[in-house]
Amino acid sequence: MREQPLVSVIISSYNHGSYIEESIQSVLQQTYPNIELLGVDDGSQDDSVERIKKMQGQYDFDFRIQPNQGLAKTRNDCIARSKGSLIAPFGSDDVMLPERIKTQVDYLQDKPEVGICAGNI
Repeated sequence: MREQPLVSVIISSYNHGSYIEESIQSVLQQTYPNIELLGVDDGSQDDSVERIKKMQGQYDFDFRIQPNQGLAKTRNDCIARSKGSLIAPFGSDDVMLPERIKTQVDYLQDKPEVGICAGNI
């Protein structure tokens, strides 16, 4: 059986309190089993932090709070501390279909020349 690579899913939230729980839940419900979830609140002024902390208490994922630094710096900082060989940046107001990560990992297997894999946007 082939080893399943660790996929680091990065969610940076900024004032997406009304969406963040569904977004995180969609990552936690992936059919692919080897996922590291890294969440960062980038200076939200709404109830995002409280909502994320509540979910973190239930599901135990990495979550940090910081003053607003912008999406690019926040993602780059998360990538630097991630442990996965594959990185999946994800919008805090989006949801993943349950097979998303599995489909992407399956596609990337045996294709070292492929540097990015995205859906039909």
